[in-house]
Amino acid sequence: MNAVTPLPMPLSGSRVNLLSSSGRGWNGFGAALLDISAGTHRIPAMAHHRVGVHVGPPVMARCMCE
Repeated sequence: MNAVTPLPMPLSGSRVNLLSSSGRGWNGFGAALLDISAGTHRIPAMAHHRVGVHVGPPVMARCMCE
């Protein structure tokens, strides 16, 4: 066990891509509508910025960046 870096939590949630701008020929911008279940998720790093907008009833959420 490392006292400085906590052990990663196991992934337990699922994500389903409902709609996407892929294939629309957009240049420099993309969009996706995801159905994200409750649980732990790990989102990989990207070379570009990402903006997330929650749509729905209030939820308890916690985000960590490494």
